[in-house]
This record gives sequence, structure tokens and C-alpha cells, in this order.
Amino acid sequence: MYMHSPDTHEESNEKIARLLDILYDESPELIRYIEHLDVGPLTFMKEKIQDDLCDLPFSHLTSLKVSSQPGFRFDTREACLIARLIGTPSLESVFINCIFNGSLDLLLLWERCTDRLKHVEVCSGVMYLRDALKSDFAERLNIKVPTSRIKLESFGTHDTPDVTGPWLDDFRCPFDVSAITAFQFYFPLDDFLENILSSAMSNTIELLSVHSYEMVYRNDISRFLKITQLDIDGDRKGGTYLDWLHTIRPENRPRIEAIRFRVYQEVDIPALDKLLCDAQHDFSGLKIVEIHLSKELPDLMRSAGGYFKWIGPNISLGWNFDHKSTVPWYQRMV
Repeated sequence: MYMHSPDTHEESNEKIARLLDILYDESPELIRYIEHLDVGPLTFMKEKIQDDLCDLPFSHLTSLKVSSQPGFRFDTREACLIARLIGTPSLESVFINCIFNGSLDLLLLWERCTDRLKHVEVCSGVMYLRDALKSDFAERLNIKVPTSRIKLESFGTHDTPDVTGPWLDDFRCPFDVSAITAFQFYFPLDDFLENILSSAMSNTIELLSVHSYEMVYRNDISRFLKITQLDIDGDRKGGTYLDWLHTIRPENRPRIEAIRFRVYQEVDIPALDKLLCDAQHDFSGLKIVEIHLSKELPDLMRSAGGYFKWIGPNISLGWNFDHKSTVPWYQRMV
């Protein structure tokens, strides 16, 4: 269910209110068919609509995405609303792409989550300062301390390490990332975050999703000893991923089985073609190459068939020209 609208705020509220009337009063049996929920800015919804949406008795909802309007911040009330959705017992995947007023709202979000939740991706925009998380201050806000931590299968962060690290390390964070098999990040890892993820880096992570330009120069992904799959985001200023494959030590290249490239306008497809062609002997274990377009690129669509002709029967090449179709970054290719 997609809860975005290009209409005015009033028109959007009317449409959402009508949809909720149908789900509550006319055809409540439809709720069981809702497996995915993508919610636009809660800020522009009237409070009653917010409450009605978050109180829907979802029984089969497995994935949730909540995003905020650029430039707008969510307050504690909205954090608590989102927490009600995250508490849906059937929920397995959550992507929060919102800017919050305070770091404590990041804790409030997860108070109701269950151990069914396995995939978490967060872009909070908060300054998660340790001084703001002193236990006496948090206790006055009645922030619940989890009795045990939920073992995640994948974790993605768009926030800087000085936000992500303290949050994961805080005793009120409900998540255990020590056994994740998929990891996504947008900034270079600092020592603090590396310490938190050290065991996972070495022993369990099999799929790495990389979006950081600086990571090419400041980190060696060969430290991820079990990596077999890469999800690589092309840099908007150029083909950063052309450098990524070179950061993998030659002795580790044969274990890479699958690579997914997310392509932007500026990406040099001929250069990528040549790079993979030259590297195919080093990446002898490569079975799948996926190329996903992040937006409609007509010229690239027309020319794509002229490249990658070197790929033999042992490698499957997949093109996704549907720029509106999003494949979860943590989805395995093999």
C-alpha cells in the first residue's frame, strides 16, 4: 500500500481518509492482503488520520517504509506513531528515512518491535550525542530497556558513524548486529563502529552494499572474510564502482559470486564492460552480474545490448530497466 500523493495536503488527507474508511468499515477483509506499506510524510496528515493509519490491524504486513518531507523534522509524537507500525507482529523489514528532532526519538521508534524483525535500514539525521542519552534523562521519558536483543539478518545505515555507533552501543537499542549476513553503509567506518561490527565483519557478512566514495580509499573490503556478493551504488559524480573491484585483494576475488550495480546517468558503461571483461579471470567464481537503473535512461537502454558480449554461459547477466522497481539491497542474488 503506497501512502504518497502529489495532491495538495487537503486533497491527500481526503483520499487517505476515504481509504481508511474502506479498510475499517466497508471491506476490513482487505487488510489481510496488505504486505507492504510505504508511508509518505506523516507531518501533513491530520492527527485522526495518523492515529487511524497506525492502528490498522495489519496481520500480514511484512515490510514498512516511512519517509519525511525534505526539510521537515519528526517530533516525539510522530516517533511514537511510527513505533506503533513497527510493532506489527508480522513485520520483517523496516526502512526509516526521516529526520528527527532529537536522538531519543531514535530509541522510541523501536520500543514495540518484535523478534520477527530481521532487516533494518535507518536514515535518522539525528546527532546521537552520548550526553543526551544519560540514563537518568532517558528514564524520565520512560524509554523501555529491552530484556534481550533482536538478532538482525541485515543492517543498513545512512547516518554517520558518530550517530550509528553510539545508537548500536546504547543499552536501550534492541538490536544485535553481531550475526548479520548483509551490511549497508554510506560513510567511511570509524574505529568505534568497526569495533561494534568487528565480529560480524569477519565471520558472518556475505553481502556488502557500498555507497561511500571515501570507502574506496579509506577501507579495504577484503577484511570481510566471508563476502561473496556485492551491491554497488555508482557515485553520482562518476563511476566510483570502477575502483571498488580493485580494492579486493587478488587472492579474495575468486570467492565473489555475484555483483549488483546500481547505475546512474554519469556511469561509464563501456568502462564497466571493459573492467569486468579484464577482471573475469580474477573473478573466476562470478556467476551473476545484475545492472539496475536508478532512473529512466533511454540512451543507456538503447545501447546496453552492445556491451558485455564477452560473458559466457557460466555467468548470468540481468538488466533491470524498470527504474520504478526497487530490489531490496539485502536480497541475495545467489
